Amino acid sequence: MGHATAKDPKSMVIRIGAGEVGTSVSQLATDVRKVMEPGTASRLKERRANKLKDYLAMCGPLGVTHLMLFSRSESGNTNLRVALTPRGPTMNFRVDQYSLCRDVQKIQKHPKGMGKEFLTAPLLVMNNMSRPDADNNSKVPKHLESLATTVFRSMFPPINPQATPLKSIRRVVLINREQSEEDDGTFVLNFRHYAITTRHTGVSKQLRRINAAEKLVTTKNSRQAHMPNLSKLQDIADYMVGQDGEGGYMTDATSG
Repeated sequence: MGHATAKDPKSMVIRIGAGEVGTSVSQLATDVRKVMEPGTASRLKERRANKLKDYLAMCGPLGVTHLMLFSRSESGNTNLRVALTPRGPTMNFRVDQYSLCRDVQKIQKHPKGMGKEFLTAPLLVMNNMSRPDADNNSKVPKHLESLATTVFRSMFPPINPQATPLKSIRRVVLINREQSEEDDGTFVLNFRHYAITTRHTGVSKQLRRINAAEKLVTTKNSRQAHMPNLSKLQDIADYMVGQDGEGGYMTDATSG
């Protein structure tokens, strides 16, 4: 179970024509459901007989705010529709390229993303979603740029930097807009999903090791929750050995 709240947006990732999109698109839909965790129907089972109106009828009772619809055209193109319920709008995209999660993990030496990363929503980062010189006569009008930004932002719960613990942010969704290769005024959206690890900066490697040791050892004063106070010690060895036989991180050893 994730940590989604009643106010967070909720989504359903659906394959339209579940038996016709193919195994790769089916796996892509499964991967996108992981991206949208925890506020999504991760165990949704589509049937061939299900129509779009059937899913729309369930949105109200279940509190679903967004639909992501994958389909395949007769020419073999993979399409994605992102719809806000119950009255829209709906954005249509053609999926040019995609990489499946299992393929990415195969080429990684230490793959991540199989633990607690999906208990909290990802941090959304959007780049180049609008142009300063865009207007209503542009290939992509200014109001459509604003609409796309609003729709994508509404798909993920907002994160308050002052109130959200840094360690709770374990994933990032990056949406980057680039000029298409045809240079005809159209754009390509790169949708990327990352598992991240947060670390303290400006702290030496030695102090990070001491801090890690503090977290592993429980003392009477619960000092593992704080940085060590070395002001009264003459040498770092005094801290590692402990004062008057108390504390410290040295283990007893005998030789023979």
